[in-house]
Formats: sequence, structure tokens, C-alpha cells
Amino acid sequence: MVSALGVMQERAGKEGVRGARQWLLQAMATGGVELVLTVRNAGRLGVFGSIGLGGAAVEVLRDVESVPLPCDEETLRRALSRLRTADLLFGFRGSDPVDLGWVHRTLHRMADLLNTARLREIEVNPALVGGDGGVVVDALFVPGIPG
Repeated sequence: MVSALGVMQERAGKEGVRGARQWLLQAMATGGVELVLTVRNAGRLGVFGSIGLGGAAVEVLRDVESVPLPCDEETLRRALSRLRTADLLFGFRGSDPVDLGWVHRTLHRMADLLNTARLREIEVNPALVGGDGGVVVDALFVPGIPG
């Protein structure tokens, strides 16, 4: 990582970028299935979580299922099984199924944060989820509870 920082600083200097005193470096996240996880405050209807394949796939396939939160793992599993792309989540061609427990806990933690921070929506896209956990790669937070 130190060598990567040196390369970035050198390139920034050549491009005339000045004043960059802080850098955020992360290890590259790899492996698993890209998922989109969204929680929304639907006002009087409550909080709902949505899940589907993430990255560009969510925009192309529009294959997403929603569940009311809180829910149990079985409710989440049934919702995921309705996805057209469900085979990719439950183990395909010898791959590990995604860690449903991680997905369940993450959706509920997102819902807790949504309520605590009085947010309208949180979208994680993508989360990389494998057979033994996952990692959030990018997240969007939308402020303000709807009226």
C-alpha cells in the first residue's frame, strides 16, 4: 500500500493536483456475489428491505424482492427464492451459497441505522457476499424521513 500511495502522489503532482494531504486506501474486495441491499422508510407502512443482484445487474435485470423489516431468516430466504437469479445465491455450479445470516443481519443493522439517524433510505450496492460473510463496498444514505 505504501508503494501505491507513492504512485498516487507522483501522478497527482504531474497532473498539477495540489493540497492532497490525506488519502484513503483500502484493500480490493474480491469474491462472492454482488448484491444490492436497500432499506427504505415507507412512512406509515414501516420499513422495507429489498435485495437482488447488485452492480449493473440490478439496473439491467430489475430482479429485486422486498420484505418488511424486521423479518426472520425464513421470510428472507423465501423472498430470495423468488428472484429469477436465485440460483446464483443458493449455490450454482459448485459455488458456495451466500451467507444468508450475514444478509439478514446486515439488512436489520441498516434498518436500525435508518431509524436511529432518521434517514429515508440506505442503499448498499454492491455488497460482496460469499459463503462465509460479506463486505459492503459502497453505500448511499438519503436523509430525511418522508412526511
